[in-house]
Amino acid sequence: MCVAAASDPLPAWQAGATKDSIVAFVAELTDKGFPDYVLPAERVASFDNDGTLWSEKPVYFQLLFAIDRIKAVHAANWRGWTVVDMKQDCIQNYPTDK
Repeated sequence: MCVAAASDPLPAWQAGATKDSIVAFVAELTDKGFPDYVLPAERVASFDNDGTLWSEKPVYFQLLFAIDRIKAVHAANWRGWTVVDMKQDCIQNYPTDK
């Protein structure tokens, strides 16, 4: 996969030492001219969900996944449900006290 380099790889981040440090770290690991270069096949990306990597909505990814699963499971009956309808369906059909 080839991705074009952005003029600012972290446009949502404020300028400062932390941003500069991260950009420099990634640059050194991805530039063959540096001694710490890591081959693409050996690179690993790690993400956590402690609030530092939220989606733009901001909604927890787990909630988005759950909504998509509800839609998939009930696709035949999905006719413009509202969030209230989905919540009620989940409460009635998927009790959490099991």
